[in-house]
Amino acid sequence: MHRSSFALFAAVSIASIVSSLPAASEKPFHPQVIAGEMMPAKLREQNSEIVRKAAASLSEGLPKKVDAYTTLQSIRAEGTTLLYTFALNVGPKSDEAIRREGEERMRRNVTAGVCRRSKRFLDVGITLAYRYINAATGKELFRFDIDKKSCKRFY
Repeated sequence: MHRSSFALFAAVSIASIVSSLPAASEKPFHPQVIAGEMMPAKLREQNSEIVRKAAASLSEGLPKKVDAYTTLQSIRAEGTTLLYTFALNVGPKSDEAIRREGEERMRRNVTAGVCRRSKRFLDVGITLAYRYINAATGKELFRFDIDKKSCKRFY
């Protein structure tokens, strides 16, 4: 599945999970500071539940080949962050060469797609994280997190 198609699939899947959650209760909440902003504890709890359900749903059928070089290995919840882990078949290239040649390009392209397709999730404090590892060694090549602040230039 092409990365942009997968991002759209993930956004639609997250939307269906969100719509199945019960409405938030009207109990008082206690604010917490998250990423420099105030976030009600109840909203954080609800977002964590959304992320857990999304991770469980989106993980079905993984690992999944994305293209000739990339396999989506896992999707897991880390609080209010949905973490996608991709394995890159880098062939004879060194990890440093992959970082130098691909990290900024991947960050820019993935961020643009996520910001356009997942705005409402980012707006409520859900973060999408992308981790890339070397398929042969399992070593992390790079990781980037996309949150509302990452998308300022797109809105």
